[in-house]
This record gives sequence, C-alpha cells and structure tokens, in this order.
Amino acid sequence: MSANILNTFQQARHDVLVTGDCDDIARQEFVKSLKGAIQEDMLPVITNAYFQRALPNYAAEHGDPPHDYKAARKAFAEDPLFKAYLSINRSSQELQWFSVIDAIEDDIEAIEQNIKNIKPAGGSLHIDPDFEVPKYVSSLDIHCMPGGYVGPEGANKLHAGALYDRGVYLYAMGYMGPFNDDMGRSVCNYITRNFPDFKPERIVDLGCTVGHSTLPFAEAFAEAEVHGVDVGEATLRYAHARAEGMGLKAHFTQQDAAALKY
Repeated sequence: MSANILNTFQQARHDVLVTGDCDDIARQEFVKSLKGAIQEDMLPVITNAYFQRALPNYAAEHGDPPHDYKAARKAFAEDPLFKAYLSINRSSQELQWFSVIDAIEDDIEAIEQNIKNIKPAGGSLHIDPDFEVPKYVSSLDIHCMPGGYVGPEGANKLHAGALYDRGVYLYAMGYMGPFNDDMGRSVCNYITRNFPDFKPERIVDLGCTVGHSTLPFAEAFAEAEVHGVDVGEATLRYAHARAEGMGLKAHFTQQDAAALKY
C-alpha cells in the first residue's frame, strides 16, 4: 500500500519546470505507469524465470552456476522472456524522454521569460567558455537521453536541464519525491539527526546536473556556502535558474570533477 501511495506524488511546480499541456502530461503519466508495471509486475516474473530455467540450464552445461554478472547474462541472453523484458524496458526509457521533448520545444521561451522575473536568491553561475566536455559524456546519449547531459547540438541553453528535470521524475516514477531530491534530502536528514553539531562552512556537490540533490544541503545548512559542479552548460544554467526560483542560494560552476579548480 505504501508504495502505491508514494507513487501518487506529482512533481512540484517551480518557475522553470516544463510539463506541457494535458496531452503531454497524459503521455508522461502513461510512461510512468508503464515503468511501474515493468518493475512491479514483469520483473518478478523475469527473476523467477532466471532461477527456475536459465540458472539450472547453465549449471548443467558448464558444471557450475554463473560466477559473475557476465556469465549470468550469457545464461539468460537467449531466453525469449528476457528478450521481451529488455525490449519493453528500453522502449519505456526512450518514451520517457520523448513524452517531454515536445513540451520543452513549445514552452522553453516562456520559461526564459519566467527566469527574467525571478527574484534573485544570491546564488551564482559560472560557465567556462573554453571548457571541453569530456567525450565520455558528450559522445553518448546517457540513459537514452537525447543529446545526453549536454543536450542536442544547437538546442536551447536550458533544453538538457528541462528535459532532465521532468524525465528523471518519470524515470523514478515519483519515488524521488516532488522535487526529485530524495537522495540529497536523505543524506541531510541522516547527518542532522546523527551529527547535530556538524556545521560545515562549504559544501560541494560533484555531478550536480540540475541541482536536485544540491538544494537540500542549502536548506539543511543555510549558513554554509553550497556549490554544485557539473560539465554540462545547459544543466547548470537550468540548475541556477531552478535554485533562484526556489529561493535557495547555491553556486553552480562548470568544471570537471577529475580536475577541480578549488
């Protein structure tokens, strides 16, 4: 029951969130429900098929059960049920992004106007004009996200951030909470409960994307100087606008976590 209740959470509105019109939202809710069905209904069946069919067949052929994940995948790779699972899981991942893209293309200019009216919260944004995004980020559509975390070539400077913010909510099926911030918030809750005297002066979140895990630290440690670092210009621009719109002070900088300038 608790899982179903949790999955009814809707993403909280803020000044730069793009959801689209009723048709867009209906498509997005379908994808979210599809992902839920894959996890709750299909995955247990797949798990049983592996242990009841693939594992014993592999052990009978090789004398031992699979000893690592590569062997386990080899044991299951040709199973028609596993193939069906992989296909529908991949399709749901692609649909998650496609259900949001039209809304972003329709609404991104309105979001830019919203940003101009945001009351500053005191944070900052630094984009390095000479920065080269590492190829392991720029050359891949990570998690099937079109253009990856840097966004499609020639896209609006907020595109990747807007797509990520809404897309991750769908990916997590609402389980990360209304602000997609469960990971950062959970860490903050643990620290404040178990280390009540902990008073950090500066906090750095590496790989912050749109700052969804960064801002809980700005809330929990209001006296600290909070920084978010990422390689993507579009995600950082969006993160800064999102933080300012939510009234939280944070400093976002384009850097490579492997070669920090601090």
